[in-house]
Amino acid sequence: MSGAARNLELKVRVEPEYLTGLRARLIADGQAHQRLSQIDTYFPTPRGRLKIRQIIPDDQAAAPSSRAELIAYERLDDPGVRWSHYHRVSIPIAMVEDLRAALTTVLGSVLEVRKTRDVVICGHTRIHLDVVAELGCFVELETLANDRPETGVIAELREVARCLRIDTLSPIAGSYCDLLSTGGTG
Repeated sequence: MSGAARNLELKVRVEPEYLTGLRARLIADGQAHQRLSQIDTYFPTPRGRLKIRQIIPDDQAAAPSSRAELIAYERLDDPGVRWSHYHRVSIPIAMVEDLRAALTTVLGSVLEVRKTRDVVICGHTRIHLDVVAELGCFVELETLANDRPETGVIAELREVARCLRIDTLSPIAGSYCDLLSTGGTG
């Protein structure tokens, strides 16, 4: 996927047992899922965020489907549900190191976030079950908005959060990069 898009996001920290149970419950309910390893390299920008994401399916047979993206996005860092505007540009996996070096030369790099992510799709909502190195476990919801009415997008995200029983948990502000740079207390 390339181009501009918009979604509504919610991120909460959960205990490892909760994440394991939620993953098992979603799989038992017949939800299709994919497990990925992701490496996000963030670069400093005057506004918003810019990162290169390397995506590696955990299934070794799928190694040729490893891919990479350059992602630029803007969103408020308020805790809670928040809108995000983003651009994702597919880049050839063979170009990742050269692009990372070029961007680091002119921008510097902030840091690298490594995570294992299970992705489950429910309607227009991507459910991310994340285990982030040095940070722990998180559930992140991203409900695709684009041309849909905001009220419908908000209702869908709230319903998915309620069904996953994360609607009463304290939301996380910022990105995983922000949490790493503040020692996990964001």
